Amino acid sequence: MARVFILIVLFALIVLTGCQTQPAGNPIAFSRLTDDYWQIWTMNPDGKAAKQITTSPADKRYPVWSIGAGKIFYRTNNSDVFSVDLETGEENRILASLGLSGGVVPSPDGSKLILVRFRTQLKDSANLWLATLDGKDSRILTRDPGMQYDATWSPDGSKIAYISGHGYRTDELYIVDSDGRNSRKLTDNEAIEVLPSFSPDGKTI
Repeated sequence: MARVFILIVLFALIVLTGCQTQPAGNPIAFSRLTDDYWQIWTMNPDGKAAKQITTSPADKRYPVWSIGAGKIFYRTNNSDVFSVDLETGEENRILASLGLSGGVVPSPDGSKLILVRFRTQLKDSANLWLATLDGKDSRILTRDPGMQYDATWSPDGSKIAYISGHGYRTDELYIVDSDGRNSRKLTDNEAIEVLPSFSPDGKTI
């Protein structure tokens, strides 16, 4: 029972705070409770050189590095997507025209973002969208019932793995081409799949 409780707590911390290593392998971006708000911080993999990046009065979750590490993308508690410039500290809302979001993930070449877009007119409904950084070019990637989330790119940018579920204990792992074609289910079990990640060679998830 104690082991199960510890696993639940660890899972909750990952989901609530989020963290991501920079593509080059250096600082880790994460959310940390700071003066009553969850702010974005960075630190070295050895836990040293912790630095607060954001200061605005809003909770911030799921930080992800931009390619080149010049910016960090994150989601606020209002489900808005922002970027913060690491040099200037300027925070800017992006993709506002697409509405409420579950976070973004940059493509390997840094030209596009996967966006989890909620359908507010339906309960527990969200699909994946593909958008340019300025949001001017966006299109829906999945058209499935229920929730599509936890998307991640293959190293070559040709495929996207994600979780899809439409009810209790139905969350399974799927994969789709980056153009939205050839979606297929990879798992079928009683477990709840979360947070997929490709191996560096792209052969396994």
